[in-house]
Amino acid sequence: MDESNPSGIFFLLLLVALYFFFRRPREKPLLSSSAKSIGERGETLIYSVLRPLEKHGFKFLSNLYVPSGNDRRETTEIDLVMIGPCGVFIIESKNYSGWIFGNERNRYWTQVLYHEKHRFYNPIRQNHSHIRWLKKYVGYKTPVYSLIVFSDRCTFKDITYESPEVSIIHRNELKNTVSRIIQNASIPWISEEQVQEIFVNLSQFLNVPDVTKLKHIKDVKSEQNA
Repeated sequence: MDESNPSGIFFLLLLVALYFFFRRPREKPLLSSSAKSIGERGETLIYSVLRPLEKHGFKFLSNLYVPSGNDRRETTEIDLVMIGPCGVFIIESKNYSGWIFGNERNRYWTQVLYHEKHRFYNPIRQNHSHIRWLKKYVGYKTPVYSLIVFSDRCTFKDITYESPEVSIIHRNELKNTVSRIIQNASIPWISEEQVQEIFVNLSQFLNVPDVTKLKHIKDVKSEQNA
């Protein structure tokens, strides 16, 4: 390796660090079930798995309300974003139990729980929309990965999709999936400085007014009932 290439050396050190990171047993996070919703607990558990990557230059943002229209009045909420040298990870948490049925082409998927069926919006389409709008604010040509992470309590009964940039997994598969993606990225796409720049740029969507959040919830309910 050319020692004059600091990005290449950094990426090699990152891969070595990841090897030891993914061999470590996962620590149990401290969670307050009374203070967090089911969805928030799912996001917290995902972050607890990936958090050690912060020591290796990765940045995290949660619950982003990204403008999804030209007038910035509509938003799309992203559960978790991870930014690193190999690209940007858009993570959608589905902390569901029961049986899960779904196809990439279907508008809605189905959860079967205690013999009752519940439909929910196709998470592949959901994350595709997240990626579409987030790319406008990333500012660099870099890979964007779609990770849809379900609870370990659910069972995938019939899930079909073909998009190569999409991964639909259980939470206990998260470490290996992220490790494989990072290792398959043969070169760093963005520098440490660019990672920080993207992080700062996206941070503007963290603290949004309550009226924006309420409007987002209303828009989501309207779309689900359409």
